[in-house]
Amino acid sequence: MTMTDREIQLRPWSRRDDGEMQYKLWLAATSHLPRAWRSSLVNVEHQLVQAKEFPFCRIYAEDQSNQLVGYIGSHPPFDWKAELHGPPYENLGWAIPFGFPWTWPRNTNLAERLYREQENRIPEIYSAFRRDIYIQRFRESWSEQLDFLRQHGWVQISRAPLLGKSLFNAEAPPTNVVPATRGDFEKIGDFVTDENVNYVSLTAQAALRLYDQGWINGEYAWRYADRGIFVLDPRGRYVGVTYCFGTAGEWDNVVNAAMTQAAQLGGEEVYFTVTEKEQEKHSRLSQLGFREVDAGIYMARRAD
Repeated sequence: MTMTDREIQLRPWSRRDDGEMQYKLWLAATSHLPRAWRSSLVNVEHQLVQAKEFPFCRIYAEDQSNQLVGYIGSHPPFDWKAELHGPPYENLGWAIPFGFPWTWPRNTNLAERLYREQENRIPEIYSAFRRDIYIQRFRESWSEQLDFLRQHGWVQISRAPLLGKSLFNAEAPPTNVVPATRGDFEKIGDFVTDENVNYVSLTAQAALRLYDQGWINGEYAWRYADRGIFVLDPRGRYVGVTYCFGTAGEWDNVVNAAMTQAAQLGGEEVYFTVTEKEQEKHSRLSQLGFREVDAGIYMARRAD
């Protein structure tokens, strides 16, 4: 361990501004990674609610000036059921989402230290729970992060293709594409009639919960007149489509509206994640000229 590493202190969640500092570090540490999700401060703060009960579910690394230079996190175990979670769509037992040791500036020694600290702490943090498996997801193109996990005994358990399309020469969005409001998601049932293109359908209750918890980022949600609604996830030249619902016969038109809106945000590529349960979506996107550009890789390791 270098002198610099010795000067870095590890601590649990403890301050109200931890979420903001964590989010800033995430954006910096992943800025070079293709198709990294944007997340949001609202979502980070939502996930930190559990830290009041389990402070060591987040481990922060600070230098001598109290500057955050790394973090890692976990979430309480839950019973992973095939019909409720996934991918992968199988019963995994009691699963613990086990985060990656993000550092900025990049520091491989600190990453290893954070990983080992969380690995050692988890049995104590979640001693009241059954613990069967650790889970995590990345992009297939993130070779450095995947290699790190494999070196620590993780294996791939599922793969979900990302279908993308170039946004060069994209047209301007239709004039009737407008920012979606929370009220629009309260009426999500008006749009979830898309002939089973999406495996996941949303009730109004579920949509509002996702909206309030930041899983649906209201800043990047749009309604296409009465034809549909979509949510984007822009990071640099890449724009993910996280939700896309259309009324009967309109899903393809909503996809095109999402593409033009993504181009307006400065995106050069738009992409969808397509799970094994969404063969109809895969077929429809392929007909619209989408091709596989990456994949979501789901990694796991038996919990100790």
